[in-house]
Amino acid sequence: LTGNQPSAFQSSLPSFDYPVEYITWNDAAHFANLLSDESQLDRCYNENNNYAPFSQYNGANFYLCPGYRLPTEAEWEYAAKAGTSQKFSGSNSPNRVAYFEHNSNGHLHPVKQHVPNQWGLYDMSGNVYEWCQDDYAEPLVGGRDPWMEKRGGQKVGKGGSYLSEEISLEVSNRRSASANISRPSIGFRLVRSNHQP
Repeated sequence: LTGNQPSAFQSSLPSFDYPVEYITWNDAAHFANLLSDESQLDRCYNENNNYAPFSQYNGANFYLCPGYRLPTEAEWEYAAKAGTSQKFSGSNSPNRVAYFEHNSNGHLHPVKQHVPNQWGLYDMSGNVYEWCQDDYAEPLVGGRDPWMEKRGGQKVGKGGSYLSEEISLEVSNRRSASANISRPSIGFRLVRSNHQP
């Protein structure tokens, strides 16, 4: 869709079964807009305003956007936990669900090589950090979504990566990074709201 392949791993491998890395938060928002266009859905991000949500989808209305978007931190955690209290997405043992510093041999791996979580979602722990919609703020309290609080240009990354220590893979762990930074350990996962007009 973008005409650009930022991934260092993808460019050197014949398979497209790897997550794309070296993605900035802005790249992810741009891709979400392009995918929304292709699906004939409203865009969620205003590219002329630093990828802020369009005014009609600002604040709590962000959930009403029909197009593709990054998950909020609360949505990401909800999906990763899949109705359980497990430390990692799908297990209390990171080796069952994730590539991380202990078992990755220092490189990215194809998706779906471990067991999924209880809702059938793969790789929410390990392999690549996943960008969330949120500005980096205080941790979640009582299900409140902190992305509605503006705290600067730092965005939330969740899930840990193939370079991470075990604690970084825990569902509750979070990391901050600038929206315009790209690294070999950061990717993304998109969502759409289940909203019926």
